[in-house]
Amino acid sequence: MSEQTNKRSYRKKIFRLLSFDFTLFTIFDKLFYNLIFIETMTKKCPRCNATFECQHSATCWCAKYSLSENLKLFLKDNYSDCLCENCMKELIIKIR
Repeated sequence: MSEQTNKRSYRKKIFRLLSFDFTLFTIFDKLFYNLIFIETMTKKCPRCNATFECQHSATCWCAKYSLSENLKLFLKDNYSDCLCENCMKELIIKIR
């Protein structure tokens, strides 16, 4: 079965279970859909070459960090991909 079919099947099952309340379905879908279908990728940090896990979603470890505008610009200008958590922590302290 393809991933697209799995996603449709997931939504149909959840909707049937929660069909008595569309609002509840919507909340459940937003909370858990990404946890089920977002694939974790192993990446290599462009700053220190450490390997780390990335989910490219709101559930990724990096989502818990708040970045200053200066840091966002620095990251955009200097890196083309995600950094590991240790490097991110160092830069958050260094660039405010």
